[in-house]
Amino acid sequence: MDEPTKRLSLDLPASLHTRFKTACSATNRKMVAELQAYIETRTSELEDEAGVTRK
Repeated sequence: MDEPTKRLSLDLPASLHTRFKTACSATNRKMVAELQAYIETRTSELEDEAGVTRK
């Protein structure tokens, strides 16, 4: 069963958005997949730093 999703809205400078979109396109990657991977990695790092245990 898939987990429900939540929407995240993010404001970026236009130049950074363009760079990110271009880099993803040039490497045939989806922006959302790259953001999800980054958030997962960074969340794990922050949890480790805080001593938070995951289920």
